Amino acid sequence: MADNYLERKMEDLRRGTQVSSRRTSSGPQKGYVRFPFPARKVMIAGLNGILALPVIREFSKPGCKVAFIHSDAGIGSRFAREEGVRFHHLSNDDSISLEKAFDETIKAWREVDIIVCPPSIAHGLGKKWERHLQITPIPGTYRRRMIILSEYNEKDSLCTILNDIPWQDITVNGIQITADVNHSEESVAEIGTLPKAVAQLAVFLSLPGNECIHGNIMNIG
Repeated sequence: MADNYLERKMEDLRRGTQVSSRRTSSGPQKGYVRFPFPARKVMIAGLNGILALPVIREFSKPGCKVAFIHSDAGIGSRFAREEGVRFHHLSNDDSISLEKAFDETIKAWREVDIIVCPPSIAHGLGKKWERHLQITPIPGTYRRRMIILSEYNEKDSLCTILNDIPWQDITVNGIQITADVNHSEESVAEIGTLPKAVAQLAVFLSLPGNECIHGNIMNIG
């Protein structure tokens, strides 16, 4: 009897039908806050490496596809190799190169759900995106997001950008970084508290249901 029981259990294990008798709690786990975030298609354009890396990693955690557009081919190739992002080289931050990178990403993915970028390219990229959404409507309930990251020494005003574009199909918010961020090559390898906090805020603003947060500038530093 005992031998037959063990044989049946071993056969169940081989077939993958053995179910553990240990119960797992389906309720909330103390000490953690979790939000549902289905995988999205994220474009990170024009951010310096020390800000781009934590943003890439925070969006990659829930399984998002990430495209990185940047003028530094060395950093872009490194992120593509180490972080698994799609890299598009941006030539001197010019509009033609930016539109080409956008078109290549759309061709590969068909759509983009979230764009994170600095103020210097937000206006042109936003209008390009709006035109695409009007020509090629994407079904679904998720409202697209643009998050503009402005460093403390940025010349372009977030207020001007937010008020300048008639955002019809995109929820847009700005994050104003009020403290200096180390831009050295060595710092790209080590993510500090501030860049990580900025990245986490960008993800929070992209959560389903948070489209009601629109046209705001959030200071962090």
